[in-house]
Amino acid sequence: MSVEIRFAVPEDEERIISFIRSHWSGNQTLIRSRDIFRYQYMTYVPCGFVLAEEDGNIIAIKGYVPMNRTETPDIAAALAIVEKSSHPMLNMEIQRFLEKQTRCRMMCSTGLNPDTSARIYPLFRYLVGKLKQYYLLGEGKDFNIAKVVQRPETVLGGTASLLSIPDPEALLRIFDIESWKGQMPYKDISYLRYRYFGHPFYHYEMFGICRDKKRAEAVLIGREIALNGSKVFRIVDYLGNREAISGAGLSLMELMKDRGWEYIDFYCYGMNDEDMRKAGFVLRDENDPNIIPNYFEPFVQKNVDIWFFCKQHEHCLICKADGDQDRPNIY
Repeated sequence: MSVEIRFAVPEDEERIISFIRSHWSGNQTLIRSRDIFRYQYMTYVPCGFVLAEEDGNIIAIKGYVPMNRTETPDIAAALAIVEKSSHPMLNMEIQRFLEKQTRCRMMCSTGLNPDTSARIYPLFRYLVGKLKQYYLLGEGKDFNIAKVVQRPETVLGGTASLLSIPDPEALLRIFDIESWKGQMPYKDISYLRYRYFGHPFYHYEMFGICRDKKRAEAVLIGREIALNGSKVFRIVDYLGNREAISGAGLSLMELMKDRGWEYIDFYCYGMNDEDMRKAGFVLRDENDPNIIPNYFEPFVQKNVDIWFFCKQHEHCLICKADGDQDRPNIY
């Protein structure tokens, strides 16, 4: 039988969940919580999957979310599962189908398996790599989430202020989203409403980076996590002028003091190391003795590399939330 590749429809929901349960994990949060599954894949689009079927049976899936509503959208892909079969390149066939049918300008995803997908995508001229993890330690001496063996030397400076953005209307008042259509990926207000302001399980916060108190040059998005009697703040997305963060170091440190955070961290690809250094951030590399955890649901105190791929990657900015690396994992 030949393989048919098509977009899923809402009526495929039960079959998709059954496939995930059989070929991934029955304890996975997407299986245990229908609310999480439907928010993730059936809210912003009717059913955000591409399916491959053989003899009427699903043999592969790939999830996706468009990050804008343009005719050539930028797309975040996620949750690719391929049944072991006689179709070794089926995942790439699904990838090509999704690119062609959506006419996407670019596509990216975080959370690649370094032993499988991360080795295949470069063969088809995709950019593949590890997200960089930057971190800014607070001034406290007690760390219950991070493990700090050696406090790195940091530089703090800049006169930019941070302005809290509580809702979409406030964002539109102080930040010109459409002027950044050339940035890849471009995230429009409909996506930002869905992904951050309207998230039913996580509370995200947005802060405008401002040199003019009425306008923001950039916006950082993150969420606070409380654990072991401590709190941290994790930046998961960034919009606008990437250089602007270089002037926000003092304001970030002041915010960290006010909130009582142990540290702030940021997984991304495309930010300038020097701009991040000027904001006080340190790049965690293989020689760093400190541990800045990534897994919180459940918590695991170890350093973690997050792999990504990107198509049309010139000047792209890939952040942790571009995919499914920042979603609930405990129901």
